Amino acid sequence: MQVNKNQESYSKALFLTIAIFFFWGFSAAANILLIPLVKETFQLSQLESQLIEFSFYFAYFSGSFLYLLANYKQWSILASVSTKQILITGLLISALGTFAIVLVLPSGSYILLLICLFSISFGFSLQQIAANPTLIKLGGKEGGAHRLTLAGALGSTGSAIAPLILGYFAFNQLQDGQAASLSSLTPIYIALAIGYLLFAYSYKVIDMPNLNSSKTAYVSVFELLNTSGFKFSMLALFCYVGGEVTLQSNLPALLKDADFLGISTQDTVKFISLFGGGLLIGRTTASVFNFPLRKMLLCLALFVVPGITFVFVLVLNWFSGEEIQQLLGFTPFILALPLGLLLSKKDPRRILLIASLSSVFFLLGAIIFNGYSAMFCILAVSLFSAVMWPCIFALSIEGLEEKTQLASAILIMMIVGGAVVPLLQGSLADITWIGIQLSYIVPLFCFLIVGGYAFRHGAIEQYSNSKLAVTE
Repeated sequence: MQVNKNQESYSKALFLTIAIFFFWGFSAAANILLIPLVKETFQLSQLESQLIEFSFYFAYFSGSFLYLLANYKQWSILASVSTKQILITGLLISALGTFAIVLVLPSGSYILLLICLFSISFGFSLQQIAANPTLIKLGGKEGGAHRLTLAGALGSTGSAIAPLILGYFAFNQLQDGQAASLSSLTPIYIALAIGYLLFAYSYKVIDMPNLNSSKTAYVSVFELLNTSGFKFSMLALFCYVGGEVTLQSNLPALLKDADFLGISTQDTVKFISLFGGGLLIGRTTASVFNFPLRKMLLCLALFVVPGITFVFVLVLNWFSGEEIQQLLGFTPFILALPLGLLLSKKDPRRILLIASLSSVFFLLGAIIFNGYSAMFCILAVSLFSAVMWPCIFALSIEGLEEKTQLASAILIMMIVGGAVVPLLQGSLADITWIGIQLSYIVPLFCFLIVGGYAFRHGAIEQYSNSKLAVTE
């Protein structure tokens, strides 16, 4: 009887932990629309507006760094805090930061807004440290990949929905020529804060095993950094996160540029949502590889799943009152994803190489051309960037064994790329002779580095296999 009770409790813990991913995706995508609103309200440059992303993603780095420092110094408090307590603490910090935003929005202080966003994301970093091993270890290790895929897809759903909800509250009640007010977003942040508190309370009342071990083997950081290829793995993850974040955070400014599309912030909402939808399409389609399908069924699923997911994204936009006719032009671009995955033959090195080179190709199109075709090229990158994180992460920790836990903490710190790279692109966009469109050369170089990592990792593997064959 006790066993059944624990199983029931653990299923509740799994459900709650998967649901947290929705908040992460929602909040990250909300920043995309928040950036142009803040830029107009405070009359900021493109570089200054990217401090939104800097505050948000630097908090991830800070939280992971403190956790890593506690592990490195073997502080006793780390061993005494349970997985449940880490999750609850993270949720309460995020709730506090979100309630603070409600008070800050009417005040007109950009600095206070950045501090609030930092605190929200700092709570996310604690949640992520506890959530990832929870999904892997609870419910059986053999299903860990499926649960992470499901959680990632739910996060991408939040990314697709957030711009639509923020757009509704920001623009729905406006008169012609009236500017959107940050105060109109207050109900959204109140709802989010209440959600964090409800999740914290739910964790408090359910049974959940402690997955935080005080007997973790000590491994020198410098020993890990000297491991062959690990520093390149860190750079690849830094560039991937930075490339993906800067793509979407500068997207509203690109679409508003008179030489590109010249549309208003209100009209960019559906395209920002489609970027999150592209992430969702990429992750749901790649998840097909987790199932033991025969070749014909696998091929069919790789083409059917993105179609179904795209229809879901269109329905979300239609339900929110957006016109979806213009979004239908994205259909032929989606076909590139299953074709690329078929060529990969399930090999994560090939998936990463094809995804990065495809991203570079589409970014070149976005820089060279103008109009809707160029915009869809930008959005097409989301289809491929969606599959990069699991590939880089898996290749990075391959063969590390007892160093895996420390390596994971260091790799999560590389999310700081989302704080640094948008600032770099924003500074280039503010230079008159470069402009916002040409500044997209920054994510292009980021994905070139990721492609170089994939190629190098594949070359090393091929060399190791050939050396082994000669030895045998």
